Parts: sequence; structure tokens; C-alpha cells
Amino acid sequence: EVNIDITFLGVSAFNPIMGAAANHEDEAKVNRQMVQRSKKVVVVADSSKFTRTAFATICSADQIDTIITDSGTDEEMLKELRRLGIEIIIA
Repeated sequence: EVNIDITFLGVSAFNPIMGAAANHEDEAKVNRQMVQRSKKVVVVADSSKFTRTAFATICSADQIDTIITDSGTDEEMLKELRRLGIEIIIA
């Protein structure tokens, strides 16, 4: 077993209801294990990921501490994520 301080997840899709998702089950499985063992989870997702769906769920939104995204992300989406307690970083 491993102990992880911070996991950075590149995701195929993300929204507050579905959470983070990947297009491949094997990728999602490894990422789920990383999330479970991490003290902090950071999702890295450009604005296009917030309008997509993907095959396999990685984790729910309440398991995510921070999202790093670009300035093209919808402001209402960002407000909702902040209401959930997720830190948003625009890079």
C-alpha cells in the first residue's frame, strides 16, 4: 500500500453531479485507488471537460479538493463548484 500527499488527476469529463470520469475503466480504476490513498485530490481540466460525459467514474465531486482549469470555464459552473467547497484555480 502507498500513501500519497497529493494526486493530480487529468480527467476526460467533470461535473458536480457525476464527479470526475475517464473514458477507460482501467484508467478510472487506478485513479480511484489514487484518490482513496491521497490526502489531497486536484483535478486538472480545461473548460471543454465540463461539457462532456465519460464512461467510467473516478470519484464524486465531494472527494475533490481543488480544480485547476482555464478562463473559458462557465462562471455558473465555477460558482457551483465553490459552493461545494472546491477550491478553483484559473491558470
